[in-house]
Amino acid sequence: MAFLDHMYSGRIGRLNFILGTIFFMILLSVGLFLSMIIGAVFNITGTAFLVVLSALSLIYFIIFVYPLWARRLHDLGKSGWIMLPYFLAISLSKIDNEWIKLACFLVALCYLPTIVQMLFFGGQSGANNFGEEPSRTTGFFKQIFNVSDPIIDNQSLIK
Repeated sequence: MAFLDHMYSGRIGRLNFILGTIFFMILLSVGLFLSMIIGAVFNITGTAFLVVLSALSLIYFIIFVYPLWARRLHDLGKSGWIMLPYFLAISLSKIDNEWIKLACFLVALCYLPTIVQMLFFGGQSGANNFGEEPSRTTGFFKQIFNVSDPIIDNQSLIK
């Protein structure tokens, strides 16, 4: 659980947020494409297969994509928890009921200003309740995975 705690803490800037979201969406698309090929090759069809794919996609999203969104909100001075209803609405929109789909659409529509703010507004200058301002020189993968390289970051090895 320390890995997940680390993924959800801190802040991430606009550019790395956008690039990280694109990176993880491409990985998700490739994974879904490969699973569909495997399903076709082994003739796996039906609702059970789609439920398993949906569950795996949701788990992937919770572990990798949602932390980026939460950390971007941290950069704006907001809690990442405010996006939970949005992601629940997106997940529930798969249910085959027109009223549920309408409700999910309306919830997602209410989050449009927040998403615009995440994409186009700068973060808070200096430190805030969620940590220091994101470094503009830190590498892309270090930022999106919120990790540090002990070899590079260890000042005693640089001397």
